[in-house]
Amino acid sequence: MDAIFFLRSYGDFMVALYALTNKKDGRFLNLYASQHLQPLYKALPHGLIPETTTIRFVDLGIRNDLLSCFTNKFFFTGAAVKELIALRKCIHVLDKDASNEWYLEQSKRKWLPGLFSGKSFRSIHEGGNVYGSYENFFDTQSQEKRHMQQAVSLHASIIIFPGSRKAEKALPSGLTNKIAASCVGKHSLQTAHFSNTPTVISTGKDSLQQDVFYANFSELISLIQSADFIISADSLPAHLAQLLNKPHWILYNQKINTEWLTPYTLAHGHYSCFDEFEKLKVFLTEG
Repeated sequence: MDAIFFLRSYGDFMVALYALTNKKDGRFLNLYASQHLQPLYKALPHGLIPETTTIRFVDLGIRNDLLSCFTNKFFFTGAAVKELIALRKCIHVLDKDASNEWYLEQSKRKWLPGLFSGKSFRSIHEGGNVYGSYENFFDTQSQEKRHMQQAVSLHASIIIFPGSRKAEKALPSGLTNKIAASCVGKHSLQTAHFSNTPTVISTGKDSLQQDVFYANFSELISLIQSADFIISADSLPAHLAQLLNKPHWILYNQKINTEWLTPYTLAHGHYSCFDEFEKLKVFLTEG
């Protein structure tokens, strides 16, 4: 049986789970995911992936959202070496099960885990749209036939997720204010921010929007499920919206990253750059 490793970001993992939700064949799959992904997985609704797929979470000491050797920032650090050594030990144990093929999510720097473990890794995604790569790998069909509506109805509940792990991708406050102004009299709007403090809602007398604070993955997922429509930076909430079958719009800082567009946004054109606000405004005001 093949061994498939997930050692990168939350987004990569959500894309894989989305592809798996539509896997129809009876092929058994063994997925091995870094333990840093487990809290997010445990917060998701049960029964998303088929019973023929098992996920085993392994502690490789990853603390920076993905294997350190995959990044430029942490490449020359002791953590990168420690994680690779832990991965080698994990693979040594799994090798007793005589796996046929060894897979990583992407092709970037896959030679490094191979060098440390003595294994030749193949990659799931090597180019093009990442959702398409996973659908091809797991032999699933595009799920955009699933009933996500295209138009946003009057008085819809909309949540903006402006934050991103990379500061340059976060929505500027001026843009969120424009979105809020477009929703006045048409939709209810909340802006959700990550905070380690308990969840609170602050409402200013003159504010056009409500600020909502979530402290963990469970609260993030609950907010997404409670809304009619999601507006997100190029970040995890967009991929969660796709996985949870929630209509959404993705905003990019300068250039559309077609590699990571979700099937829903690709199908309906629900994406734009920060300076293309008029496209989103027309959608919000005209439906």
